[in-house]
Amino acid sequence: MAVPQGVKQLGWFVIIWAGGVGVILAIGFLIRLVLMPG
Repeated sequence: MAVPQGVKQLGWFVIIWAGGVGVILAIGFLIRLVLMPG
């Protein structure tokens, strides 16, 4: 079953976007831990 090119590109976009959001959230969480210990 062939996958249309647009669907494949959309899938990669979603994966990259979700990964980017995860990285941003992780960095923000680490910064908050450092700035506000306890």
